[in-house]
Amino acid sequence: MGVARVLTVRGGTLFAVLVAVLHILVVTLGATGVSDRLLNAQIGEILREQRQSLAQTIRDPDQLEKVLQEKSKN
Repeated sequence: MGVARVLTVRGGTLFAVLVAVLHILVVTLGATGVSDRLLNAQIGEILREQRQSLAQTIRDPDQLEKVLQEKSKN
């Protein structure tokens, strides 16, 4: 009976560790997705601000896009 109890305790511990690892994995992947969306939103806001400021001096839309592409390369 002692062996069965030890195996049960070890099996329960192994299951608890597996659940904890899966939980950490899900949280990590979720946080990565959130940070990616926040970064994309911030970059989009910066590009929008640049476009608005340049649109005051550059009236040709093609020229404006060309200047924005050159700025994004730097």
